[in-house]
Amino acid sequence: MTLYFAPLEGLTGGVYRRAHAAVFGGVDKYFTPFYSPSSIGLSKKEMAELDEDDRAITIPQLLTKRASDFLIAAAQLHALGYREINLNCGCPSGTVSAKHKGAGFLLCLDEMRAFFEELFDCLDGVAPGMCVSVKTRIGYGAENEFPEILDVYNTYPISQLTIHPRLRQDFYRGSLRLRAYHYAEQYAAMPLCYNGDVFSATNYSAFLEKVPKASCIMLGRGAVANPALFLELRGENVGDKRARLREMHDRILEENRRRMGDGKSLLCRMADLWNYQRFLFENGEEACRRIRRAANLAEYRAAVATLFRECPLLPNGAYCSPDL
Repeated sequence: MTLYFAPLEGLTGGVYRRAHAAVFGGVDKYFTPFYSPSSIGLSKKEMAELDEDDRAITIPQLLTKRASDFLIAAAQLHALGYREINLNCGCPSGTVSAKHKGAGFLLCLDEMRAFFEELFDCLDGVAPGMCVSVKTRIGYGAENEFPEILDVYNTYPISQLTIHPRLRQDFYRGSLRLRAYHYAEQYAAMPLCYNGDVFSATNYSAFLEKVPKASCIMLGRGAVANPALFLELRGENVGDKRARLREMHDRILEENRRRMGDGKSLLCRMADLWNYQRFLFENGEEACRRIRRAANLAEYRAAVATLFRECPLLPNGAYCSPDL
């Protein structure tokens, strides 16, 4: 099975990706949280961050409906050594969708066709050999939208299609609409990747019973909650998981501290991580309340030390979505 790490805005930035790769790994590709290029492409700050990543396994994701902006960013990324870019057609955020970007692009299929026409007409001229993959939902408001959406994707040389089988209006709630994914298995012209609600080895097995032809899966929330999930799904020995979790945490903390300073922004960034990783620990929610209440870095360090010292790892700890 090919395994990808999905982007989660505010969580899986470059600092996180590099720490995860160094301590756990097991990932075939990491996808960045989306960048929104402008008429001058990506900013110097964004380019500097991408320049630190391993081009062999990191895929920049772009959020745009303007082919000209995508092409300028593609030229910049090609110069850095990237050879694949992912287009986000799945973000369900209201502010994004209202601009007909992300999942909102699925409402504008004529506009999408024009986007791909311009993109693939010009791509080789500005970024030779660049592949374009797409991450999508199956529709905006109704499941019967998907065949026409897939027909648009099939018209163009998209290198891979990652499908989160929910509608934009579903956000991350409710049951997955696997009928649409099975339709894509039958009719898609490009390789597929599945994304959605694989949180543990147990429901990975249940997923494979429902989608036995799957050969590529993208993990998101479950992997942020349990950074060892990729290794566990591969049947590899994780070793001292607690020690590795602590090492990864400390790498992320120290690198973010160098970049952000010791203030509230750092504490908020680290608290966001514990909103997911709390599911791995017995009494994790209570311990994480102490982490979130930390008023300064010293209090934060003390709360984290208490968690690692006093909270046992749950044997089958995994992300548990309140939306399901």
